[in-house]
Amino acid sequence: NVTVYEGDQNVAVAALRLKAKDSDVRVERVDVTFEYSADRIYKVLTYASLYDGENALKGVSLSKDTVTTDGNKYTVRISGLGLKITKDTTKEITLKVSAAASLATTGTVAVTIPDDGIRFTDPTGAQKYADVTGSKTFTLDTAAAGSAEISLASGSPDEKANLIDTESDTEVTLVVADIKAKKQDIKIETVNVTTTNPGNLNAIRLYDGSTMIAEESPSTTVSFKDLEVNIAKDATKTLTVKGLVKKNTNATSVVATITGVSGTDAKDNSVSSSGTAVGKTQYLYTTMPVLTLVGTGQRTVSTSTIQPYIKFSVKAEGGDIYVKASATTTVTTTDGVAVTSTVSLSNPSLTSDDAEKDSTGNYYKVPKGETRTFEVAVEMSNAGGKVVRVANFVWDTDADYSNGKVV
Repeated sequence: NVTVYEGDQNVAVAALRLKAKDSDVRVERVDVTFEYSADRIYKVLTYASLYDGENALKGVSLSKDTVTTDGNKYTVRISGLGLKITKDTTKEITLKVSAAASLATTGTVAVTIPDDGIRFTDPTGAQKYADVTGSKTFTLDTAAAGSAEISLASGSPDEKANLIDTESDTEVTLVVADIKAKKQDIKIETVNVTTTNPGNLNAIRLYDGSTMIAEESPSTTVSFKDLEVNIAKDATKTLTVKGLVKKNTNATSVVATITGVSGTDAKDNSVSSSGTAVGKTQYLYTTMPVLTLVGTGQRTVSTSTIQPYIKFSVKAEGGDIYVKASATTTVTTTDGVAVTSTVSLSNPSLTSDDAEKDSTGNYYKVPKGETRTFEVAVEMSNAGGKVVRVANFVWDTDADYSNGKVV
């Protein structure tokens, strides 16, 4: 019940389970009959072989000289096996076939073992024969058209802030996708991409590894055309979309998605694609904080209360950063289901040993180019199965906080 496509090699189509009874045996040959009404079997199959697990035993090239014909039944003898099976043990051997590079006919092939189709010897050297009941079938078909499977690559950037230069354009990675070739070798000729806020960009670029292979003017929908990205069957190619962000672009964002690809396969069929690669939001700032985890821990407040804390550093890039002196935490169960409504929390506190705090206590200041370390802590019940995360980090570029930003 498998399909063997033209050009396929060594496809398993049937298996024999052989058990030695009364004594050890040595299997010397197996006759295999293929029943196929559409054509002579050696016009569509080029090779038949037997395997013991992953080990090839013997095989035969199929031709009019190696095949015995009886109507639409074609029998081939695979001899010289020398397969030893010890008493009361079982061996499974697999029949594999290879198809012609091009098939003039397609259809169903039945596989049987003829009467006395298995010859073996016992320890005395006497030749004996065994029959096999039942049959298996497989389908011969022309090669399916190649296709491309698109998925988000592990190296695609997470949702984050990107520092944009105030005097020159800045290239930002928007999305990285894996393109897998299915069924055939394929050549990608077009890659389709959508972007949000294309007005923030001067160009949108496509990379194969570190090599830029195409560049287009930004638009909500962009097609990179006339490409020659070759991908072998079952192999994966990683493509990257980058945006050339206009200088001095601030307090906005871009999202890019690879929506589809097209091209041709090795047999000149059109290639279709499935899946998409949706990039995470890339925030664009001329001034921004860069957060780095420093450490985590837990303090005991009482027998029923604990104080988990998270320490992180904040570096001010592009200008001074003002950090709001409050934070929001989310408490979840270990499976990620939010249970904030059922967990008792005190207001989380944000402290810093080295950042300047204003007189009202509303914010901390991190000077441009410098780094300060902060700690956020929250008191909560010590019942297990919860995770504390910093869900919001509120900051601004001035002290009045009229345009507070959240990352």
